[in-house]
Amino acid sequence: MALCANCGFEQGAGSYCPNCGSRSAPSSGTVPPPPGQMQQAPNYGQQQYSQPMGGSFAPKPPKDKVTAALLAIFLGGFGVHKFYLGGGKQKTAGIIQLVLSLFTCGVATIIPFIEGILYLTKDDQQFQAEYVYGGKDWF
Repeated sequence: MALCANCGFEQGAGSYCPNCGSRSAPSSGTVPPPPGQMQQAPNYGQQQYSQPMGGSFAPKPPKDKVTAALLAIFLGGFGVHKFYLGGGKQKTAGIIQLVLSLFTCGVATIIPFIEGILYLTKDDQQFQAEYVYGGKDWF
């Protein structure tokens, strides 16, 4: 079986390809991809997954902005709202908020109070995009 060097179509015994019409010597074996198409890398022992795997690749579930706002307003000095939102930067911000509240004897709890009000003023999609999926840690 002879294949066209341009398109990979079975050429037969003739010197013209019946598929693309190019004049080329028939080749046997591997055929280069047609122009404009990229060749895919070989898959050496890798499994193909149709669903996302667990771990950091799993999509985050949406969070309720009212819950996050109430946690920020009433328990914000402990950084609970940051842990509820759950990003890596947000957990660090929660620890920083807790330390700030302890060192300032509660004066720094104004920060989560303002954050709670900001959570309530954002619409649901904007809240999810910025704080849940975007990982915005402060304000």
